Amino acid sequence: IAVLFVNPEQLERRHEDALAVVLTRLNDMGFTDDALNASLLSYYNGDISRVLEHLTLNKPPPSPSPVGSLLPKVL
Repeated sequence: IAVLFVNPEQLERRHEDALAVVLTRLNDMGFTDDALNASLLSYYNGDISRVLEHLTLNKPPPSPSPVGSLLPKVL
């Protein structure tokens, strides 16, 4: 059995890098409110399809979910 050591700083950096990529893609599609986009990504647990559905239907921002509130703040 191999033991894998994961540096928490590397995980955080990867999370931030992945978030930056998704936020850039959303910006490129015309959705430029990064705070809202990050909030929606957290709310929908990173499901970009649900975020896009939410944004294209012009729904109001969601109330914080119990699950989303457990996730680390990204912005």
